Amino acid sequence: RDILLEDVIGNLDNLPLPGNFVGGTKEACIRTLIDHTAVQPNTEITYNPKSGIIEMSNLVLLFINCLHPRKTRVKYRNDFFNDGRSMSFSFDLNQNREKRIYNSVTSPLSFPKELLLFARPGKGGKFVFCGNCTALTPEDSNCDRQRPVVL
Repeated sequence: RDILLEDVIGNLDNLPLPGNFVGGTKEACIRTLIDHTAVQPNTEITYNPKSGIIEMSNLVLLFINCLHPRKTRVKYRNDFFNDGRSMSFSFDLNQNREKRIYNSVTSPLSFPKELLLFARPGKGGKFVFCGNCTALTPEDSNCDRQRPVVL
């Protein structure tokens, strides 16, 4: 039986502490968040595995690959600043789902979901759970297609 990930409640009690490795795939990270008393382990979960923005009923998961920008062509750029405590994350506003999530996360009073960040150093490593974050819209974000937020 298939189930939409957007309909699944994420269980934060299953997460490791920030800074710990979770899994080598988005699926492994997602499965860590699923309460197996509510969803059987062999249930097929439907979501877009190519997206860096994955939504559950109570969470939004952000996935980034930390690649060297000069060595790899990167579609979405993540810049780190504030001694590595902040970073940019881009949303594609031509995608209705990403635009809806962007509008939600940048309006914290109307955003009831928790925003979680997972980062993978390079292409083949495991994702590290970075923790909960909040999103701020930078003042110079005037690009029509991709709009960054500061986490």
